[in-house]
Amino acid sequence: MRRLTIVMALACALFAAAPAAAKRAPITGTLAKPGYTLVAVGYDGKTTSTKARRFRLRVSGKVTLHLRSPRGKYAGPVVVGTRKGRAVLGVKAGARLGKVSVKRGYAVTAKPLAKRFADRSRTTTARRGLPLGNGRNFGLVRSRAKGPAGPGGDQDRDGVPNLLDIDTDGDRVLNPLERGSATASVAQVPPPPGPPGPVSSTGLNNFSQLFLELPQTVNANASGVTDKQIDAAVRGHLSVVLLQVPQDTELDCGGLSYCSKGGTGRVEANPPTPGVLGDPFPGAFDADGDGLGTMPLNATGEFRLAPGAPASKIGSGDTMIERTSDGRELPGSLAFVFTTVPAVSTWRDGAGNTGAFNYPSPPGAPGTGGNPALIGPNGGGDYVLTLTIWRPQRQAIESAGEGEDYIDIGRLEYEVNVPNVPRSPSSQPGSGQAPQCPPASLSTSDPHLSVKTVAGGFGRVADSAPDRPAKPSNTLTFTVNLSECARLRGGSLQRGDALNVDIAANPANPDSHDHANQIIWFRMD
Repeated sequence: MRRLTIVMALACALFAAAPAAAKRAPITGTLAKPGYTLVAVGYDGKTTSTKARRFRLRVSGKVTLHLRSPRGKYAGPVVVGTRKGRAVLGVKAGARLGKVSVKRGYAVTAKPLAKRFADRSRTTTARRGLPLGNGRNFGLVRSRAKGPAGPGGDQDRDGVPNLLDIDTDGDRVLNPLERGSATASVAQVPPPPGPPGPVSSTGLNNFSQLFLELPQTVNANASGVTDKQIDAAVRGHLSVVLLQVPQDTELDCGGLSYCSKGGTGRVEANPPTPGVLGDPFPGAFDADGDGLGTMPLNATGEFRLAPGAPASKIGSGDTMIERTSDGRELPGSLAFVFTTVPAVSTWRDGAGNTGAFNYPSPPGAPGTGGNPALIGPNGGGDYVLTLTIWRPQRQAIESAGEGEDYIDIGRLEYEVNVPNVPRSPSSQPGSGQAPQCPPASLSTSDPHLSVKTVAGGFGRVADSAPDRPAKPSNTLTFTVNLSECARLRGGSLQRGDALNVDIAANPANPDSHDHANQIIWFRMD
């Protein structure tokens, strides 16, 4: 009887202890500076955050801690100690961090964290205290170290978790520009048209797009284009799209000027209409008055934002958190946005005629919808166009060693889209046919380029050149047989036909959907 009593007492004690063990002690401390968001990223990819200077974060397991600046930029990891010259980042539940000093690009505790609260296996290289990956380079670093995959891991051991790292594998190639599948572990292919499908459970999934017709076209390599004009084009035409957003989800942008309270952001018209914008965001979508907008979604679960921000106010390292109605937090950072579009510098037709475009081009210039540029046929009667193009640009990340100007974006793939092929069923409204020219209509002798076929049988010209500082001599050249493109799509070209030629630059990564497009009109002479 006494033995039974002891067993029952032990069972009751274990039962009572279970809830206590499940409710772990919080991570506590005080940030030395106000306005920052502290984000705990669990090794399992789950995240929680706070904007309180004196913080109490409850986590379910081991985490690394990261800051978002008052401006909304990724501001770096929190260093809690050192081990053999490396910065220790791993933190366990119940840790008491004390005062956390905010440095340029990272933060550090006043004293090394007690061993029982520090995971000393989660480390990164540091130089004079600054972790390799930090809030100055956003993870765009060279690192051959190998770490854990998954959203909460640190694949290149640079100190920035995969969830927020703009270069997850440490090869100095931005995640969206990686060939093959995305390395960030959080990007997902958008669902097909129809009711919203599965949503990301771990992070924010986004892309940027920029469509410019000839009079709007800006490119940093065109001598007549100024920074002011680039800012105006980005302000007026850039879109940022968030994919697979759960219903009734708020967007926390911190201090980003284009999606926080009182900022410049507006919801795009649905369907998107050039020159037409929807209501201010978050202002018109903040029913509970907390300063965060609930994202209105289209039929495929997308939130489409017109930032209305100049190029200097949007780009790499901008960090947002999706806050779902069921209490999840889905953070992520922009790897980059397009600040310019591909721009045709010169062209040559099959009859030997040549032409050039000046930028900025005035309304009504040759190449616009009301005044298409004239091209002649070759000896076989085909309209063949050879294009020399400047690559589109993004802003350089100065602390990643890229300088302080613009970067010609490499590793993109170029499509020629012709949505209005004459006498083609694919150009009829409602046909559902894609406008891309097939691969058989494309050719190139450029050593950096090759023609490839992508999903759907479309043709692309793939660029192998790396990212480089913008330079007018950094051009690429390829040829499109417009007549063959029309024939392969069931149509034909005749003298007098006018074509809307849309040149699109896309990442090779199938999980990435950023794109920049220039639209020029040509008439068959």
